Amino acid sequence: MKIKQQSIPWEIIVPCLGMMLLAVLKFAHFELPFFWDESWSYGKAVAVMVEQGPTLNPASVDQEVFRGHPLFFYFLTSGVGKLFGFTPIVMHSYMFLISTVLLVWYGYVIKRWFGQRVSIIATVIVVTNQMFAVQSSFLLPEVLIGFLCVITVYYFLEKNFILYFITGSALILIKESAVVLFAVLGLFLLINSIREHLAFKKLLRAGFFYAAPILVYVLFLCIQKVKWGWFLFPAHVDLMDFAFGTIKGRLVKSYAVLFYFYENIVFVGMVLLSIILLFLGFSKRERFSRKQQDVLLIVFLFAIGYSLFTAVNFYTLRYLLALFFMLVIPIAVVVGRVQLPGVYQTILSVVFIATMLSVVLIRPYRLAERVGDCSWGYVNAVQVRQQLINRAVSDHPKATFFAGFLMGVNMRDSRLAYVRPNQMPNMVEIDQAEFALVSKIEENEWYMPTIQDTNQFQVVLEIEEKNFWGRLYKRK
Repeated sequence: MKIKQQSIPWEIIVPCLGMMLLAVLKFAHFELPFFWDESWSYGKAVAVMVEQGPTLNPASVDQEVFRGHPLFFYFLTSGVGKLFGFTPIVMHSYMFLISTVLLVWYGYVIKRWFGQRVSIIATVIVVTNQMFAVQSSFLLPEVLIGFLCVITVYYFLEKNFILYFITGSALILIKESAVVLFAVLGLFLLINSIREHLAFKKLLRAGFFYAAPILVYVLFLCIQKVKWGWFLFPAHVDLMDFAFGTIKGRLVKSYAVLFYFYENIVFVGMVLLSIILLFLGFSKRERFSRKQQDVLLIVFLFAIGYSLFTAVNFYTLRYLLALFFMLVIPIAVVVGRVQLPGVYQTILSVVFIATMLSVVLIRPYRLAERVGDCSWGYVNAVQVRQQLINRAVSDHPKATFFAGFLMGVNMRDSRLAYVRPNQMPNMVEIDQAEFALVSKIEENEWYMPTIQDTNQFQVVLEIEEKNFWGRLYKRK
């Protein structure tokens, strides 16, 4: 009896090794306090749900805290906070574990569509990307949204109703931006029905299959409408901007970030090299299957729809992760179709992985030039702000303090891990403050001219880490 030789599951091994490398780079940062939207938005809301108990009912939460978002992300994370404690190291470790599981799942899906080589290329591109590397442990939903978009498409095309309903419902109950994917799937279903001349009964059955997760979200919206009088949080609706100049500017910035900034120009160069090699005849002679064509069509439609959605809504870089995870698929397909003779194929693979690790991942980690929640510079920012707040509060326990929005949020809530519960500072407006705290993040805020006025304030403490600084000013 012949024993069938099992192939090595590199589509699982490679993402696991990649996340192990990220864990080595990031583990010391897991205990850092919550940063940016982690602190003032999601971290605060998760902390509230930890105290009040996990829930999916929008009628039972304070909408000034949860801001009309679907509640599954808070539900998912608050349960862990309830069991193990709401601390940065617990929540960051949990989010990193979720990111690891979803990356492996993502690689599995791409293998089923395009084969092992494309899967490996895609996961290498993702795991070395600076935005993903940083966000993989953050208490924010964008990594989950991005991966679940791809996974939901997979079960939709497989016509697996149960898993499509589970992943689709989870996706749309994490954040309302998921509606873009379901709009795209609806358009694809329409195109497919025309292409295949579906009978009305089959179209109706397919429509119900497609719409099931949307009905869950509609129920959520109806509860919000009955309880609060609105479907979508009014403050978020007010942030939408349909001006042509705004949309154009955000679209240009989005694709510059995806394909130029954050060292992404490196893998774009590899794609161009791959295209040249393909034109020279170094390619696999394979036609795309019908399912592969369907995947690429959905990716194309999603790229258009999601780009426009992010361009008219409140814009921040991490929202691009869902678009990035989708666009990586055709990029990996192009690179994966290159077929060089003999040992040259192995050399090309080694050069690709080595370049992605050294230039795209390790170099920006060492430099940490940019500051934000999508770049490695966040480590310096958090450390400086934490030290600044600790020194200010411990050295002047009875003083009055002023800080801008984000720093003020960090100082007013001990659950965010910048201040101890027994050292809560007395926060006041700038005209009443004895001390003012600012950092590089706030250098262009409206109050800076007042603080930098040497007739009113003077610097009594300055802390620097690489290109990030924080200062404590004392009123004269």
